[in-house]
This record gives sequence, C-alpha cells and structure tokens, in this order.
Amino acid sequence: YHIHVYLTQNGPLDRYVPQRHTLAWARRSRRLSRVDRWILSVLAGVEKEVHAGYREGRYNEACKAIEQFVIETLSQNYVRMTRGELWDDSAETRERRLAIFATLGHVLERVDLLLHPVSPYLTEYLHQEVFAGKGSWKIPLLVNGYGRGEPLRREKKLEETVAAAILVENGCNSARVKAKLKRRWPLRAMYVLAPKRTAGELSSTKALVSTLCNVKVVRVTTSPEEFPVTFMLVPNPARVGAAFKEKTRDVLQTLKTLRGVDAWRTYLAGSGVKLRIPSGPVEVPLSAFDLKFDKDENFEAVEKEGVFVAIERTRDERLVAEGLERDVARRLQALRKARGFSPTDLLKRASVAGLQEDEIALLTPLKKELSFLVRAREIQLSTQKGRRDDDWFEDELDGRPIYLSVS
Repeated sequence: YHIHVYLTQNGPLDRYVPQRHTLAWARRSRRLSRVDRWILSVLAGVEKEVHAGYREGRYNEACKAIEQFVIETLSQNYVRMTRGELWDDSAETRERRLAIFATLGHVLERVDLLLHPVSPYLTEYLHQEVFAGKGSWKIPLLVNGYGRGEPLRREKKLEETVAAAILVENGCNSARVKAKLKRRWPLRAMYVLAPKRTAGELSSTKALVSTLCNVKVVRVTTSPEEFPVTFMLVPNPARVGAAFKEKTRDVLQTLKTLRGVDAWRTYLAGSGVKLRIPSGPVEVPLSAFDLKFDKDENFEAVEKEGVFVAIERTRDERLVAEGLERDVARRLQALRKARGFSPTDLLKRASVAGLQEDEIALLTPLKKELSFLVRAREIQLSTQKGRRDDDWFEDELDGRPIYLSVS
C-alpha cells in the first residue's frame, strides 16, 4: 500500500501517466538502468516461485515469497537505490525519472496480480486507484487474465552483482556502528578487499556501492597490501584444545599468528594450517582461528562473508556539514509528515532554532540543498527561537534540544 502511495504522490510531479509511461516505453527510450533491470529480474524469479506455490497448494510459501520481495527487495532496496535520482528535479533527467516510475508501476501491477488470489479486494482497490485510469468505467485488474502478462527475463549475473553491492553495504553499516558514525553521514572513502570474482562484480558497480554506502570514493582490490588495515588469524586456545586434546600444548607452541598476505591466502583457501609437532604432522582447521584487525585510528574494518570492508573515520569540514545537513533535513521531513503535509506540498518556510554558531556557519552554504530536501521556499537558521507566532516543535540533536517549525 505505502509503495503505491509513494508512486501516486511522486509520479505526478513529473506528469507520470501509467497508461502512457509503460515498461515497454521505458525500454524503447533506453532509459532503464542496471538497478531497474535487477528488480525486474528478481521479480521474474519470484513470479515463478509464487505460481508454483499456488499450483501445488503451498499458499503460505507463495505469500512468504511475495512478502519478502515487497519488503526487502522492493521497498528497502529498489526504492532506496533510485530515490536520489527522483530527487533530481532538473528537466534534463525527467525521462530517466519517468523510467523509474514506469518500472515501479510495472512491478506493483504484477505484485497486485500475484497477491490477487489471496487478497482480491485490497489488490483490486489498489489497481483501481493507481492503474485503472480515469472515467466512469475502469479496467478491472484481471481483464487480461491471471499470469498472462509479458514474461520477464531473468538476469542472474546482474542479480549476483547487486547482491555483492548489498553485501558491501551491510559491511559498511557494521563498520559505521563500530566507529559510531551515522549512516546518513557521508564518508570520504571506503576500501573493499574481496576475491577476484566478487571484486570484478563490485568494480562494475562502484556508483551503486557509493550511493548505498554514502561514501565519496570506493576502492576495490584483491590484494591485502592495498587494504589499509592489517588483519590477522589468531589461534583460539579453547578451539585448539577442543580439536587436539592432549596435543594442545605442542600445537599452541608451534602455531603462530598469521598476518597480511599469509592470513588472506589461508582465509581464501578455507583450508587448515599444516604443522609438525613432536608427535608428528597435524593440520589446524581454519575454525580454530579468530579473525582480528589491527587497531587503526583512521579506519574501521569488518568482514562479511569473505569480503573485507574498511571505512575512513576522518571527516573534513565539508563532510561534517553534509552530515549535519542530513540530520536537520531528516528531522524537518519527519515534522512535515507529522503536520500532515503531502510530499508534493511546497512549504513557505522551514525554521531551525537552537543551533550553535559554528553549525549555522556550516549549514548556511547548504541552504539551497536543504531547501530542496525539505521542499521549502525559505530556510531560516538561528540560535534562538524568534517569531512568537511560529508553532515550534522541540527535537534533539547530539543530545541537546533544537526547535523546528514548518509552514
């Protein structure tokens, strides 16, 4: 429901008409991006799974597949991946925005069809409100029959590439948590160390990785020497003891911590470390080691499913300003929604009071961008609440109160 609302609220800004701006139109105009093709490819797999579930009476599995697609793939990923392009309201990129709406509309129509056998009234309502057109007689959802739409093509290699980008994003988010850096704060650089195949996939989609992770520069490598943080495989005495019993002492005396290239090769191979102790040769399994990173004041590193991610902690004044801008924009957007404004409404003024002088100095050059993010003609920044007739809302920023007003 909420994604249908998202489409109906944002589409009219670019004069999107579902009957005119179809997926076929987007393909003819060559405006589909890799992300658009990715969501269509994933949907092709979901449709196959759901049709099989209905046919074989496994309705719970079919509904679970639809739910996972709508929440995780469509809402949490595709909408987020394309949101930045939709925020660009320049005339030159209008057709690209229309292609996004065409893709989103096509996906929603097909999801409505998939859900129709188990939720006919809701899906018919959504179809009538969004896609059926205007007039006294509207086209029913099932006018063309269930499951008779244009078949979608599966692009598994593309799915693997985007999955790798999402995996790196998960790693970046984990590193941000460790470094106490908010996700909406832009970072200067991120390094990714990965096996050759994964590195190749990531190198072809750096722009997407940069968008997902909110970093300016993404560097992908297969060499641990080019990774800014040294990592180690450290023997875990408890696990060694569980594996070797009475030989534990001899194994621990011989076994050394692996670092850098040696650690990387061993980790990639997934095999154990061969040793010779007084009683004979042994092989210590990889599971008997702990993966650790050297402490580095400039970087925070994590590992996710064989991919190593390091983010740069240092943030210059420009990055700090952009992070503050997003903190303020997020709070103003939440207040807009709470006050009942539509996303398409253009506010007369958005005011922020209770800021410090240095924060105002950082935000002042970004007023135009902040105005665009919160859709307001005027942005007012101050240290104290001024106008008495403003309906101020108290919020919090970095542990202290600030005051917001929208009108």
